Amino acid sequence: MEQPRTRLGNDDVWLELARIGADSRRITAGSTLPVRADAARSPC
Repeated sequence: MEQPRTRLGNDDVWLELARIGADSRRITAGSTLPVRADAARSPC
C-alpha cells in the first residue's frame, strides 16, 4: 500500500515529504535546473 506523501513545487524544483513508517518520514528535494555557485561571494 502506498504511504501518504506531499509534494510541493513544479516539474523543475520540488520538495516532497513522505511517510515511510509509523514514526518515520522522508524529505526529498530535487531540481532539474542547473546549479551554479558564485565564487565571488564566497567568504573564504
